[in-house]
Amino acid sequence: MKWLGMIKKAPLAGNILRSFTMLKKPYLILLAGVCIPTFMFFNVEIHAQNLPLETINRDLDSITVYGSRLASSALTEGKNIHILSKELIQSYSASSLDELLAQVTGVHITTRNGFGAQADIGIRGSTYAQILVVLDGQRINDPLTGHFNAYLSLPIEQIHQIEIIKGPSSASYGSDAVGGVIVVTTKNYRRYTLLKEPSSLQISELTGTKSRNSSYQLGSKIGSFGSQRHYTGLDWNTARASTDAYASITRIDGPSYSNPNHPSITTAPSNYRSFYNQDQVGISQAYRWSSGLKQYLRLGYDRRDFNAKYFYTTSSFDESIEEIERYWGQLSTRKEMNTFALVMDGMIQQTTDVFTFNPNFAPNEHTTTQTQFHAALNSLSKSDIDFSIGIQSLLKNIQSTDRGNHNRRGIASYAMVRDTWEIHRKYSHYITLNFGLRADYDPSYDLQFIPQFSAKWRHHWGVIQSSVGKAIRAADFTELFVSHNLDLISSGRNVGNSNLMAEESFAYDVSYQTPSLSLSYVPFDVRYSVAYFARDSKGLIDYVYTSENDIQGTFNLEDDGYYFYPQNVNSAFSYGVEQQLSMVLSSEASPSKGAMFRAKPQIHSSKRNTNLSASLHLGHSFIRTSVDGTVVSKYLLQHPRQQFNSQLRIHAKDVGFHLQMRHLMINEELGNSDFFVIASPQTLIDTKVSYRNTPNIFGTGNDLSLEWTLEVRNLLNKEYQQILGAVLPKRWLTLGLRITNAKPIN
Repeated sequence: MKWLGMIKKAPLAGNILRSFTMLKKPYLILLAGVCIPTFMFFNVEIHAQNLPLETINRDLDSITVYGSRLASSALTEGKNIHILSKELIQSYSASSLDELLAQVTGVHITTRNGFGAQADIGIRGSTYAQILVVLDGQRINDPLTGHFNAYLSLPIEQIHQIEIIKGPSSASYGSDAVGGVIVVTTKNYRRYTLLKEPSSLQISELTGTKSRNSSYQLGSKIGSFGSQRHYTGLDWNTARASTDAYASITRIDGPSYSNPNHPSITTAPSNYRSFYNQDQVGISQAYRWSSGLKQYLRLGYDRRDFNAKYFYTTSSFDESIEEIERYWGQLSTRKEMNTFALVMDGMIQQTTDVFTFNPNFAPNEHTTTQTQFHAALNSLSKSDIDFSIGIQSLLKNIQSTDRGNHNRRGIASYAMVRDTWEIHRKYSHYITLNFGLRADYDPSYDLQFIPQFSAKWRHHWGVIQSSVGKAIRAADFTELFVSHNLDLISSGRNVGNSNLMAEESFAYDVSYQTPSLSLSYVPFDVRYSVAYFARDSKGLIDYVYTSENDIQGTFNLEDDGYYFYPQNVNSAFSYGVEQQLSMVLSSEASPSKGAMFRAKPQIHSSKRNTNLSASLHLGHSFIRTSVDGTVVSKYLLQHPRQQFNSQLRIHAKDVGFHLQMRHLMINEELGNSDFFVIASPQTLIDTKVSYRNTPNIFGTGNDLSLEWTLEVRNLLNKEYQQILGAVLPKRWLTLGLRITNAKPIN
């Protein structure tokens, strides 16, 4: 135990293990039985170097993690975090949050429309209601229903980084983060975190080489099914302030489908289209008032309408159209003082949902208002120990024609502590421990204490980390009260259960990740990771196909009808394994003698970037869920039994190529018919080809660039469903042009 006397507190960030890189893109996963023999065959050398061709391969201490209340980097976080950088987001064939998350191992997306209209997000076998979505430090989950969790209400062009925190994550943002947390950080919020006393480095980070600059971006896409999307973004930045504004318009006619409700219902049309329309506009401002004091303001508006036929039911009366309108605003204030910072922020979000189930029935109208406030005292990176102590309050309100009018208030406090020890400086060995405790009050479960713990051991042979934690989720307004105010509820619809109790879950995981490995006979740098996870839950809420005789309450139900009725399933146990493997072409590695391939050296040119970069990422997840009870579950077993993800990216000069694939082995639902068929497996392939002109192509002195893109979605031209009845589009193409201009302000 001699090494115990050498333990020394390590800094949070700086030059710790500068050479120990961490991939930010989806790690590719192969079975260990394939990887281990491969590593034994090749002469493996561990290289402590950066991989310049992939922006994701940054030093661990340079990757800022926003999904923690603590001052944090990927070096010190003990939780399993997958990071999508802005460069990676731009390379994907995607136009919405759910399409981006669909490529991440361990995340399963259940799509209804295919154009971003609506999709359910699950992490490690969780349901759509068991994940938490955070935008610029504020939770945006709507109290009406978890189906709205993927409604980012923000164009993906505004995103700087997405963090997918897998596993127990309830201490920081909310008790209901059962499967994990999706943390979205915008470009301007990142600038807000950087606004300090100006220095040459910080000015460069914020604005480029000049102390002030402005830029604009114009983008348009047109394609199949009458699809078109237009985006405009404006930025103005100085070392003291940063402002951005955006507007986005989407119009999609959608494919035409035969209507199974016709001609049995004469008022039903013979065909219908899965159309989707969306308008977005917003503005944000970050400003440094004085030494250590800064504020961030964001205002936004989002409106969308779409065909929601069979999104929620399989009723023969379903001719659903849905329109959603959302306003939101947030204000954050931060005062930094020596070794700690005082943080106060809040957000108000109002969502109006008009749902027309059938034009012969009166529409259901819901308006939800969610107000939240948060205050905390956080340590800064130069303190001896990292901590965060805070309080949160949350007020939820609904006014609804079919659910009634209700309020719910919650309050919580939390404390989080982290410490890092250096075990061996020469070999860069570190141990990091993170502990969090949340005291959470909600009317549905009174006062509950929610603990969370994670640990990370960094060794020159890799990283071992583990986390455990508890989560509690109360039912949302839809699960409690849907259809309660209707005069007649037709068979096949959902009926709320006001007697639902809160869910409780306990989850844990353990994972291992190799360092960057350079194979002597192959010019690639390789990284492999594997994780085992499990979650034990009780009182889980799920919609169960139930006879009207077994439904409590004085509702006008059809005789001998069946309804989707939410109930507390006794218990469920989910477990699984995730594996990821990344291979990145290394132009700096020098293969030893006898190597089968040699990497070409980088060629630098002042006129044109001639670098060749390539990467292959493979992922595999295996998930099993066992439910205690013989029930036909609508959502608990919706996750894929197995999921394979892969992405291939090649960039040469000004041309880029991206290929992404998902292969899903899903649980085929009961009740398939001539019109409703859910088949397994499902293979989904998308491609994207891009061409970017060299900046300053017109010799104007501005940084003006043009990028052309061609995207092909559903390359195999398969027609499939992931929600019974919601048919997804076959192959569709889009052609896009993006113009970017940046110039200094004198």
